Amino acid sequence: DRRLRKCAEEVAGHLSVTPTVLLSGPSASGKTTAAGMLEKILDNMGIETHVISMDDYFLTVDRETAPKTPDGRIDYESPKCLDIELLLRHFEIIDRGGTIDIPTYDFTRKRRVEGGERPLKVNPGDAVIFEGIHALNGDIMREYGKAARIFVAPSGIDNADGTPLFKGEWVRFLRRMG
Repeated sequence: DRRLRKCAEEVAGHLSVTPTVLLSGPSASGKTTAAGMLEKILDNMGIETHVISMDDYFLTVDRETAPKTPDGRIDYESPKCLDIELLLRHFEIIDRGGTIDIPTYDFTRKRRVEGGERPLKVNPGDAVIFEGIHALNGDIMREYGKAARIFVAPSGIDNADGTPLFKGEWVRFLRRMG
């Protein structure tokens, strides 16, 4: 709670630069929970906050062109499955205080839902949290590096060599604002 409050203060102080917050972490790390908690804290600070799952920005899977794992299966964890171009366009619209049409992705059918877009009007002073495993992807950061960045990981997650990655931290604000 203390770390999320600190993140909320950083986000609030950065709203004049961009309302976009990118929240990432490994699968099952608590990204959705952390995004919801951060939204509540920001709302209590008087900042209208919207949470968007980056899962809805997945592209319709084409078995022929989709990225593959070494054993030939479709790699659904690949950032190449994301519509990064649409995300970047939406970040720019959000910066201007416009309306975006959030796509809807149907994971059971592995495709984007035709006509399933949900409009979101972003007003000046709002915050928009995009949460997903690829939120801090290098392609996104190279093209849109001004977003606030938050990384979420469960306590005790280890590096490949077994050393602690976060030594008990759950949320870390990756970019100092200001």
